[in-house]
Amino acid sequence: MPRSLYECFHAKVRDGHIHCAKGHKLPNSSVKPLESGAPLEYMVCQKCPDFSRMGKPIAASHRGWTDVGKAAAQAGREP
Repeated sequence: MPRSLYECFHAKVRDGHIHCAKGHKLPNSSVKPLESGAPLEYMVCQKCPDFSRMGKPIAASHRGWTDVGKAAAQAGREP
């Protein structure tokens, strides 16, 4: 199963942007994908030595907070 920012202790949101507390550069720092419930499974996270799993993966139905975004994410597309 791919690693997701939803699961990493080091993924932080500040000033409307997602960043890595360990300093790794993310390909997209906008909160729009987070808001819409996108998977957030970036390549940089897949082999990251600092990845710290918080727990079980979050189901797609529990991600995001916009109805349009959640429906798009569940369908596997961007809103």
